[in-house]
Amino acid sequence: MTAKSKKIWLSTVFLPVLTVLILMCVAFATTEKADAAAKYERLDTRGTPYNTGQRLEAAGGWYLKDWGELYFSKTKEGKARTLVKTSNQLQYPILTNGSKVYYSMDIDSWKKHKAKIYSVGTNGKNRKLIKTLTMQPGEQLELVNIYGNRLYFEKHRDENCKLYYLTLGKNSKIKKVSSNFHLNTQVNAGPGARYIYDRNQTDRSVRIFDCKTNKVIRRIPQYVYKFTVIQDKVYYVLSAGMFESKVYQASLNGADPTVLVTLPTGSIGVDYLDDTEVYYQVDIETETGVEHFHVYDFATKTHRHIPLEEYRLGY
Repeated sequence: MTAKSKKIWLSTVFLPVLTVLILMCVAFATTEKADAAAKYERLDTRGTPYNTGQRLEAAGGWYLKDWGELYFSKTKEGKARTLVKTSNQLQYPILTNGSKVYYSMDIDSWKKHKAKIYSVGTNGKNRKLIKTLTMQPGEQLELVNIYGNRLYFEKHRDENCKLYYLTLGKNSKIKKVSSNFHLNTQVNAGPGARYIYDRNQTDRSVRIFDCKTNKVIRRIPQYVYKFTVIQDKVYYVLSAGMFESKVYQASLNGADPTVLVTLPTGSIGVDYLDDTEVYYQVDIETETGVEHFHVYDFATKTHRHIPLEEYRLGY
């Protein structure tokens, strides 16, 4: 090859191919980074059988589940795509980032009781067995959270719960990080999913577990009656006496709690709480009679009586 033809080859063949390869590498690296940054939400699909058409939203998609079936749709009314169909029982919580779903199922045989953890794309493809775990009689497994490359799950029997994490990848390892967790854990659905909120239904306290350090970093004392996580804040109702409750806002790690409102003396129930308002019940005598259902608006700092049909229930 002459110097001239070599120069032509470099400019017309080699450099364009090299440029394409570099761009592909950049795109691949960007995709991997975006996928790693995609945060997972925990969705409890209890009470959403397929034949009712009831769907729950998480990470930009809609999900519904039956005994051994899991379905996904991009919109609430859209056509549902089958992700899983098996004769085994699927466990209730799933973890999803909108493009991938992690789920678990019970495998019972006359010899052993096992649980399996799988992942599948929301396009219904790339189904993969992540781990098979041997379970004790009566023991159940629930997926809890994904933080970094660690998938957290509970093993529980009656009120005895143990929290573990499984490292995702080729050399997966399992490590127990707590022996005294409780049922009804609530996971931060906002950016990072760094914290797990462990709710003790006996004394109604809340422990905040930091997945970065694998330690409980804070405990909100007993008599927490409502607790919710919205974006980068936690909101909860704490009993301040026999007939008084206070609504708090705090950071995701529980630091810097601020009282948003002290509910009127005599409040008998707080039934709904989010980042804008709280619904509560209390009897207040007025000229027109007894007002029972009320809502407090955090922005306007006003209490308002509402009729029963406008009253909200929920967590």
